[in-house]
Amino acid sequence: MTQIAKDLAKPLTIFRECRAIRLNWNAHSKKWSVDTESNSTFSCSVLILSAPAPQNVELLEKSNLLEGSDLLSTLRNIQYRPQIVALGILYTPETALWTSTPQEPFELLIDQKMKGLQTSEGYFAAYLDETWSRKYFDSPDPEVSQLIQELLEYRYGIHPQHIQVKRWRYSQCKNPLKETYLKPSALPLYLIGDAFAQGGLIGALKSACSLVQSLKRD
Repeated sequence: MTQIAKDLAKPLTIFRECRAIRLNWNAHSKKWSVDTESNSTFSCSVLILSAPAPQNVELLEKSNLLEGSDLLSTLRNIQYRPQIVALGILYTPETALWTSTPQEPFELLIDQKMKGLQTSEGYFAAYLDETWSRKYFDSPDPEVSQLIQELLEYRYGIHPQHIQVKRWRYSQCKNPLKETYLKPSALPLYLIGDAFAQGGLIGALKSACSLVQSLKRD
């Protein structure tokens, strides 16, 4: 999936590890300025925020924007669930783990070969459920890795030779909006992402495409 984004981003200028900390709207010049943690500033005429709703709320509040508005209240009510994911390698690639119905606390088990990855090693991904992920989300990687390894051994009798822990604080939106995007009427500011158009990857795509069509019409 990341390759699709990389191909689409080839003609774009991308600034990585560049955290926005404040937004400023200049009514005279009709321009936005975006201040960053590294003391750089970006300018634009139209601003699109596609981060998870809680991060957008934090940014808008720090910028003293939309306070008291219905739009900000709507954003505050959007909830996400966290998820811990283990990426690992099996000693025995032929293990019939992937034909089983996942047992608690596992929510999803994926053999990476199912995604077309051709390798002699048994790469896998194990997704933990919301309860387990919340409980151990802030625990150290070695502790979480050890717990997942023990669970795999206990539930399935397999012994991974390596596990890498990934944390998604905003893994899935729990109460996505029906709207494809949001816009405060007075500002050239738009909010899109996986919390719109019923949520998920498809919702995020619909959200972005809907905004593009709207901007083209304008």
